[in-house]
Amino acid sequence: MKKLENFLNTRIDLLKKYRLTESLLLLLLLTPLLSYITFGIYYKENAIYYFQIFFVFYGIFLLFFNRFLDIRIPKYLYLLIFYIIYILFWSFSNGTFEKKGIFFSEFREQLAIFFILLIIYNINFSDIFIKYSLKIIKLTIIIAFLASLYQFFDPSFLDASPLYKFRYFEKPTIDLSSPYEFRRLSIFGYTDLNDLGLSFLPLLAIYLGYFAQKKKNNYIIYAMGLVTAALSNTRYIIVGAFLLIIIFWISNRLSLSGYIKNIFIFLLLLIFTGVILKFIGYDLIDWFSVRLFAEKSIQSTTRFGALENFIRFFPKTPIFGTGVHLTAEIALASAAVGSSQIHVGYLSHLVSYGIIGSFFLFGFWFFILKDLYRTAKLTNYWGSFFAFLVFIWANFTLVMYSIYFYGLIFALIFNKYMQDKYLILYGFNNN
Repeated sequence: MKKLENFLNTRIDLLKKYRLTESLLLLLLLTPLLSYITFGIYYKENAIYYFQIFFVFYGIFLLFFNRFLDIRIPKYLYLLIFYIIYILFWSFSNGTFEKKGIFFSEFREQLAIFFILLIIYNINFSDIFIKYSLKIIKLTIIIAFLASLYQFFDPSFLDASPLYKFRYFEKPTIDLSSPYEFRRLSIFGYTDLNDLGLSFLPLLAIYLGYFAQKKKNNYIIYAMGLVTAALSNTRYIIVGAFLLIIIFWISNRLSLSGYIKNIFIFLLLLIFTGVILKFIGYDLIDWFSVRLFAEKSIQSTTRFGALENFIRFFPKTPIFGTGVHLTAEIALASAAVGSSQIHVGYLSHLVSYGIIGSFFLFGFWFFILKDLYRTAKLTNYWGSFFAFLVFIWANFTLVMYSIYFYGLIFALIFNKYMQDKYLILYGFNNN
């Protein structure tokens, strides 16, 4: 009787701790609002910085000192552990540790991801948590859509660019009179310059994937996402938004007639999006020539220049890399092709950390994607897979070594939730 009482008390305590963790994770969905307060009003670090530090210490406390869980470590996290150790060792020799201390940004981001993933894969998320998450995600998509529309008429609305080192980011002399050049970040300007692409699009993918699994296609929400992406004037975001249409097609397992029907609906969505943009004065023909294909040829793009510079610099230090993101020589060569760096994430990382470091990081990403794909095949929930696929695609056009974006974190949360649901339904271990 005593053992039963202790067991029940343990389960009650466990449930309470799950709820506390879920509440803290829900706060991540308020990152744009919290960052507006910390960064926009008080001129401190944005909320992402504080969340990273908090989850490192919370993860240590929760998983090592407060022993209410048997810790499960996904196999792919070992690759991340090796990568963290690798960049930490590099920081001792390249001067990063001496200049910035132990919590320098890249180390902090990767460490935070490690502990967040440990937390995610060691708790069972409740239905009520998922329900509230979806409500906040839907509200975020709608508000982001409305904010982007307003920014089209008033670029100063929620414009955080004066708070950064260079006003208007990479183009200090940007022509604000052109509606096709200004990077509209919607409600994400105070968080991270890539949050519109790497948090908003994953959130959109999660929402679409969740309801597509239940045969509920939210085309209006998707149309809002398309408009928001188009108004961003950021090419990888626009392409990423178009990529998400596949969620509808693959989740519904359509027949030939079903595919034809969905293609027809997609064309209607494009027309609807075009009408909205045209109505506010955003000409798609001009957008194609001024923004989407501004360079006129592939050879003129900074990404082609990145390939040239990769071929030039990678053979010099192929195994361990240079140990830094950007050397003076690489910066000079990049400037010659109109860029600030080797503007392809995979190539840049190979130059910076060599084959060994890239094996750890790219392997970590690959096995996450593999896990998401496996869950999608088993459960027919494709939202998290496409959310992460946006990140994989993005690194062909930008340089981002960290997956610490709250949209991607929630993609992993929803993946774990779907895995647990599947295991409960079919009653066997899915490890």
